[in-house]
Amino acid sequence: MKIREALLWFVLVALVVVLAWMISGPGRQAASGPRVDFSEFMSRVDAGRVASVRIQDQDIVATSKTNETFVTLAPRDSSAFLPKLVERGVQVSIVSSSHGATMQLFLLYTSTVLPWFTLLLVVLAWLRLRALEKTIAALQGQEPPDESQGRWAR
Repeated sequence: MKIREALLWFVLVALVVVLAWMISGPGRQAASGPRVDFSEFMSRVDAGRVASVRIQDQDIVATSKTNETFVTLAPRDSSAFLPKLVERGVQVSIVSSSHGATMQLFLLYTSTVLPWFTLLLVVLAWLRLRALEKTIAALQGQEPPDESQGRWAR
């Protein structure tokens, strides 16, 4: 029974790791640098202190002309500030989002792996209950139920 329990714990830990990886977004780079408000970011752009920006989803990682890196969160509609960045001579790079791949991986997981995992849990629970039933019968001094007559033949 120890091997089954170890296998169950291994599967549970693996599922938690995969779920955490899916939520965090595979391939997504962590934004580094101090966070500033979007209005502060735009005032730095207006002052000509921003050299380049990298935009991924709503994260903007900006590099100043003095090589200082800072991070801000963009509004949902980026059409308002992108022309201003280009007008001020800021180099803009847009990184594609990995959420499409994450969603496909999640759908694949829920449609294929989850049903098999559920079946595995049901079978393991059933086996554990059968073992417990035999253990309880042995402790009470009774014979375990006869398997040849079926479960409900008592």
